[in-house]
Amino acid sequence: MALMPGQKTLAVIRQEARRRADRTIIGAPLIGIPDPYANNFITTEELTGYVNASFFELYDLMVTAYGNYYFTSDYCFTAVQGQDKYPLPNDCYKLLGIDWVQTPGNNTANVTLKPFNLGERNNFNIPVMAPPYGGWVPRYTQFGSQLWLKPLPNGGATYKIIYVPRAQPLVDTAAVQLNGVKSGDTLTINGVTFTAIDYGQPPSGTQFVVGGTGTSNLGDAGTAVSLTASVNASSLGGYAGILKAGIDPTISSTQVQIVLTAPAQMTWSVSNTDMILFPSMQSGASGGAITWTNVMTDYSDWSEYLVVDAAIRMVQKEGSDVSVLMAQKDALLKRIGSACDNRDEGAARTSTDVYGGNYGGGWGGGSGGAGGWS
Repeated sequence: MALMPGQKTLAVIRQEARRRADRTIIGAPLIGIPDPYANNFITTEELTGYVNASFFELYDLMVTAYGNYYFTSDYCFTAVQGQDKYPLPNDCYKLLGIDWVQTPGNNTANVTLKPFNLGERNNFNIPVMAPPYGGWVPRYTQFGSQLWLKPLPNGGATYKIIYVPRAQPLVDTAAVQLNGVKSGDTLTINGVTFTAIDYGQPPSGTQFVVGGTGTSNLGDAGTAVSLTASVNASSLGGYAGILKAGIDPTISSTQVQIVLTAPAQMTWSVSNTDMILFPSMQSGASGGAITWTNVMTDYSDWSEYLVVDAAIRMVQKEGSDVSVLMAQKDALLKRIGSACDNRDEGAARTSTDVYGGNYGGGWGGGSGGAGGWS
């Protein structure tokens, strides 16, 4: 994808951080990684870790600006009769709300669920406490990595979890570890599917050969060579593409490295655990689609926070004075904290009506006057 206004790549942030720290000793760049300032003291891998640590700090600063919702996602699940606990999405960081979806696909009929305190968990276990009219609207609480609904929801009911996802690190190099790849296994990258075929068959299109295309079957090492060639020859690779595949034998001869050579967002998946994707929150998950990118949205040049903070970490490692950089970081914290907390200049903050509700009575009352627990 083309770099849009208000976006910045990981490679640019790394270079700016090196310049800010005055650590621009030019050395041989790491294979396939666009970092012309890489050196033995601060490697590209280490600096990428610094940048992402700073990125997570900035992310938290924006997330805690409540009411501005810089990062949101949602996930729907169907209730099972007799079950009151359901897993939260793998990437759930903070809950924003839960909806009871009355008509899937029609958000105008959703009912907002309210939370319950742990001390209220048994309030509705006694049938005599049921309301004289109107049905219960379940309440929820976050219980570890699960969502707990009380009272028991009806089986087949649909609920939507609205949440802040965990920050995903900025990545410009990833890898596919081969682990006994067989004919028929697939790797899909941005909609392009690469399919393994049996040794001895001539590959075509986006096929790759198990064991390689040489005179002898080399197992996963040969498969890695064939997959690398297939990826580079596809519409994703090459001069006009967005990535480059390669093998670094100092790491593993059965691992294919994928390096982004342009600003891009990658979504990839594998058919089974014969191929394992790194980095990944779902490492080895069969069919689990994983998205990663080397681009961050740069609100009003807030990437400067990443640059300065990463520079501090580099200078600290050397043992030099960081007082000037710390002063710059403090100034950035004040500016960003003030700006990101008021995203909607045209409207004042309001309080939430915790006593009103949707309809149908239940916990917290309802518009029909059924009353309930507040």
